[in-house]
Amino acid sequence: MDGNNLNVGIVGLGTVGLSAIKMIEDNSNIVYQKTGKKINIIGISARDRKKDRGLSLDQYQWFDNPVEMLNLKHLDVLIELVGGSEGIALEIINKAFQLNCHVVTANKALVAESGIQLAKKAELNDVLFYFEAAVAGGIPIIKTIRESLCGNSIYSVTGILNGTCNYILSRMANSSMSFSEALNDAKLSGYAEDDPSFDIKGIDTAHKLSILSSLSFGSKPSLKDIYIEGIEDIAIDDFIFTKELGYQIKLLGITGIVQEKGNNKIFQRVYPSLVSNKGLFSSVDEARNAVVTDSSHAGRSLLDGLGAGGDPTASSVLSDLIDIAKGNKNYPFGIQSEKLKTLECIDIKQRKGSYYIRFKVIDRPGVFASIGQVFNENSISMENILQKHDEESDKKNIVIVTHKIEEVFFIKALDNLKEKDFVVSNPKFIRIEEV
Repeated sequence: MDGNNLNVGIVGLGTVGLSAIKMIEDNSNIVYQKTGKKINIIGISARDRKKDRGLSLDQYQWFDNPVEMLNLKHLDVLIELVGGSEGIALEIINKAFQLNCHVVTANKALVAESGIQLAKKAELNDVLFYFEAAVAGGIPIIKTIRESLCGNSIYSVTGILNGTCNYILSRMANSSMSFSEALNDAKLSGYAEDDPSFDIKGIDTAHKLSILSSLSFGSKPSLKDIYIEGIEDIAIDDFIFTKELGYQIKLLGITGIVQEKGNNKIFQRVYPSLVSNKGLFSSVDEARNAVVTDSSHAGRSLLDGLGAGGDPTASSVLSDLIDIAKGNKNYPFGIQSEKLKTLECIDIKQRKGSYYIRFKVIDRPGVFASIGQVFNENSISMENILQKHDEESDKKNIVIVTHKIEEVFFIKALDNLKEKDFVVSNPKFIRIEEV
């Protein structure tokens, strides 16, 4: 760093990039008071220089090729906001480390898939690699785990980590929209991409969960070990019945560590879940995110806030810049990258918990006794039961909430149910989480 200056270059001028520029400009005095350094934007780069971005950028040196920007003599920090796990994002970060330049990024896919290799290069070149903005927007969850809880053993992390999915599920719950209607509303409101596949299929949440799992348990990020389900199959009927039962539906990312025969194992799961109307996540609506940590000394902690959008995400970018300006040094994943371990992942079939099941049956005598027999044969007890006549047919909707059971036995019971001639729809189930 050059005296009292911290010189940065920004690659990617979308919503977050523009918010970062405005935030750096508007908060320059505050940043100087806190760090003794002035943040200077000495270079910017994006795909289309002629695009109207609603903000004057004439005062900044423009680079059509972001790799060339890295050759600026006094560049201290590269802010990478392009996105994508490969391509130009990976190229410029690798180049920045070679040139002894710090890196701040909001790129969760890149951190989840190439984070270890990049962390090793950053450590080798004695530069910093920070990515607070990659998970949960403006919620400082990475700093909380890496710094505030560093004296704790973390047992589990559970989060609503995708604003798009939470918005869609909130619309379905509160406005009785179908999934397709809620998705279209999310697009019109700016909360969903034209191609929302990564969001609604749970992949975006899995990227973020992989990062949190690594920070929490000293494990190597591994997407292939994460069980992933999206929200595409959630129907209006599910909201009607779960509301009556006292639950809400949220897409959760869940990771935890357990000991089996003296060895540490982790579980990493992404799926729609029922959470209590009285629980910690009950008021987390629209595009908000929330994360709950369970740890040895701090106990259960909740962080709740804006998880998406330009300003919240740029707020985390600025936070990382301030840490660099202060000289605050942390290993990217909390410990040296060479000490990160490969931990065995527990199969989803070993999950023990409660379940919500919904299916349709022919309305005739003896049906419910047969259902009870299937559950008894698989050692599953029922906590709650709803029977609702289907107004569009002569069938009956059956909704059951089970007591806790290992998933392998629960799935066996579902398979047995499917074989019954009175079951006329494929049984759908949602896992219930106690948060």
